[in-house]
Amino acid sequence: MSSRKYKILGISIILLLSISALFSYNRLYNWNQVLFTEYGYWDNWARIYNLSIPKPKEIVLVFDGFGPSGEGEVYGICIYDSNTIQEVQKLGIWKKIDSNEENEIISKRVESFKKMVLNFKVPSNPFQKYPIELNKSSLYYLKINNDGSWLLALLSLNEAKIYVMEAGM
Repeated sequence: MSSRKYKILGISIILLLSISALFSYNRLYNWNQVLFTEYGYWDNWARIYNLSIPKPKEIVLVFDGFGPSGEGEVYGICIYDSNTIQEVQKLGIWKKIDSNEENEIISKRVESFKKMVLNFKVPSNPFQKYPIELNKSSLYYLKINNDGSWLLALLSLNEAKIYVMEAGM
């Protein structure tokens, strides 16, 4: 092969790798965030479930159980300061549990989530140390995707926390 052909081949490979890197940057960034920081989940919740909330002061990742297809259950608690939690409340995404029927629907989803997590044979019950607070004055955000995966976020203004439950299908 002539040196001209090597140059063309080399330039083609560099161009192909550059284009691939450009298109995969967001995916690689997200993968890095999920693997090495708790804020990757916060990014995913916005990207996959449209839960666009201000970045929390801290995220406590209580449980993360991936299933065979990479989907699974995630239970996280976003902790805010008192000023930011007021901003979060004003986003207009939260629904109030107004009826017994709505309370029953959300309660069943929370109980179903707890059962799914406990089916992972966790060494100790994560809900004893980090209980999910739900009452009739709770504010919630529920997003169910077409593939059956869903996210339920419960806003606790008193504690300045959001309890986030994600279930992949």
